[in-house]
Amino acid sequence: MSVKTETKRKKEGLIHRILTADSSPHRAALGVAIGLFVAMTPTLGMQMILAGGLAMAFRANKTLSLTFVWITNALTAIPIFLFNYTVGCWLLRKDCRSSTFYQFIGNMLNLKDSGIEKTQTARSLAEGLFLPLWVGSLMVAVVVASLSYFLVRTAVTQYQLGQ
Repeated sequence: MSVKTETKRKKEGLIHRILTADSSPHRAALGVAIGLFVAMTPTLGMQMILAGGLAMAFRANKTLSLTFVWITNALTAIPIFLFNYTVGCWLLRKDCRSSTFYQFIGNMLNLKDSGIEKTQTARSLAEGLFLPLWVGSLMVAVVVASLSYFLVRTAVTQYQLGQ
């Protein structure tokens, strides 16, 4: 099976899972929205716990919440968070050089420095990254989650009415 065919099959499977979720349109849409909201925040390593906890607290579809949190993964985290950081800089009207973001990532991947050197460098770089990254991430998260909620709720409602 070709990669293109496999990707199409997985995409159709995910869409089918959303549309046929064993929950109301609201719960399905809220599950997707929570997963995407958490995925847009720089909480790697805690995202599954956060998404699951929020899904339980808001009575959303937990399966969809946990599925969509994986939008941020090893391949997508850096581009997503660089975009969020840029949005945060723009919102805060700060002159944030994207090179600071790349320096931080490079420092984390640097195998030459000791743990202490790495920690000290990361701390100094993170001070300039923290606020813009969080402000941008929360703004992007709210927009993405809101749009996904209304799109998924509409799609699931339409699908269930047609059944």
